[in-house]
Amino acid sequence: MNVSPRTARLILAGDTVRLSAEVRDKSGNSMPDVVVNWLSSDAQVATVTATGLVTAVSDGTATVAAEAGDVRGTAGITVEVDVDRAALIALYEATDGRNWTNNQGWLSDAPLGQWHGVYTDASGRVSHLVLGLEWDEDLNERVPLGLTGRIPPEIGNLDRLQVLSLTHNRLTGPIPSEIASPSGLRWLDLSDNALEGPVPPEIAGLPALRGLHLGGNDLEGPVPPEFGGLEDPWALVFEDNPGMEGGLPGELTALDGLDVFLAGDTDLCAPPDSVFRSWLEGIPRRRVKPCADAPATYLVQAVQLREYAVPLVAGDSALLRVFVTARKATTEGIPDVRARFHLDDEEDRVVLIPGKSTPIPTTIDESSLDKSANAVIPGGTVQPGLEQRRLHPAAPDPGHPDPGGRTGPLQGDDGSARHRRPRRCVSSRPVELLGSHRVRPGARTGPQHEPAPRPVRRSPGRRHLLSPPRRLAGHPFAGNELFALSFDMPEVADGGGATGFAFVLAAEPGWAGNLARITLSGPGGSVRLDLDTDLGLAIVRDPRSGQVRAILRDGAESEEAQAEEVVKPT
Repeated sequence: MNVSPRTARLILAGDTVRLSAEVRDKSGNSMPDVVVNWLSSDAQVATVTATGLVTAVSDGTATVAAEAGDVRGTAGITVEVDVDRAALIALYEATDGRNWTNNQGWLSDAPLGQWHGVYTDASGRVSHLVLGLEWDEDLNERVPLGLTGRIPPEIGNLDRLQVLSLTHNRLTGPIPSEIASPSGLRWLDLSDNALEGPVPPEIAGLPALRGLHLGGNDLEGPVPPEFGGLEDPWALVFEDNPGMEGGLPGELTALDGLDVFLAGDTDLCAPPDSVFRSWLEGIPRRRVKPCADAPATYLVQAVQLREYAVPLVAGDSALLRVFVTARKATTEGIPDVRARFHLDDEEDRVVLIPGKSTPIPTTIDESSLDKSANAVIPGGTVQPGLEQRRLHPAAPDPGHPDPGGRTGPLQGDDGSARHRRPRRCVSSRPVELLGSHRVRPGARTGPQHEPAPRPVRRSPGRRHLLSPPRRLAGHPFAGNELFALSFDMPEVADGGGATGFAFVLAAEPGWAGNLARITLSGPGGSVRLDLDTDLGLAIVRDPRSGQVRAILRDGAESEEAQAEEVVKPT
């Protein structure tokens, strides 16, 4: 009797090999009708079926025998279960590895360190798995590797893993909780995929985790409070997950060494308590909106956001908009409103905004001035150090403990239209300013004004990144400057720590056809924007109201920067 193959090596639990047995008579003739019985010497290592199918169980060796009467043949089976290899094969099969843009070495018998994107330690165990953007020599740019499908739970069997980067692919489904099994994992980057579901709280149990990047997915729900138990994280990134929502857990304040916390473009928010705010302000690079309802009022010169203040130009008049809302539809008109402005802690101006017959809307509608109470604030008031203080109904109500209160509907903390004891909409809200602004003669019609610049008051905890300030000026084809303004570059809440700026300057009627170039100058030199500039231009427009929200220009060459570069072992 001959058994084929005579030896077999299986490397994964569950791997199989088919054995065959050939029985011959004394003359050497094949006897295909003879029944053969199959036996394994150790079923804990390998099992065998009645048809000769051998299945690996665990490490070890076993002899598989085929018997027919007193005739016997054997095959030696060696099982060496390679957990890392098995996990990688599971990932390859689950994410359509055959169609990756680069799968060199995968599924071969080569050492795992020779598989593309796999890095091993001295003992041959997988330590780094980096399957993200790939450099394309022909295109001279980075392109996605092309993983699709779900992350298999077997990824957690890579128990020596330190870095896992699967960024910029098309992975879907939930993040498996098993991904938090490797206790030495210190960097986890699953950004820019289409992952769904909640953030697994098990990730917070990784004792060595330094960086977590889950941005650019479709994750949902809150940040688990267990994340406050991380031992020494450096960066936590949840941005661009619109389905993530809720107040950030107070447990996060235990993370003393955090340098990066990004939660922009989500519905996550920072609770208003002073302890949490103090902790958040200590993070050098941060972006998260406050949990308190977006302010029901703002000052605007050309464009403004309720979530993050767009700085104003000092010395230019601004429009105060107050948004009064009711919980339910009502026929009552928008009431009179009184607003108080303080400069350097001294009251500078009190503004009475007359009511109107327009029914109080149930939601804030920025597309129409009819849906808000509005008043022009002169440029003399729009100066550094300006704060918008108490905002309340204008007519006094003798029964109200606040002399400025009145009986009438005004939005309360819960969004309802209250008739007694209306709450304050704003309390000591600082106004962001760019700095002093000078208007040259001829730049506008009407009386000229050139307000004396006041020192920019620096709020506690705010770092000013560049000094001296920048200067922006508009030049005509001939003659003096049309406008000029100077500004420093403070680190604002939604800036992510970057040294960038964005603002809008309202155009004056006299500029039409006369604005030849704009120059920006500062310590690093100067740059000009004129009719010959070949930089790209994009206009951001509100599709509902048609309002232009921003005009963006970019350099001739740009490339999406990675949140972090994964340091590959050498």
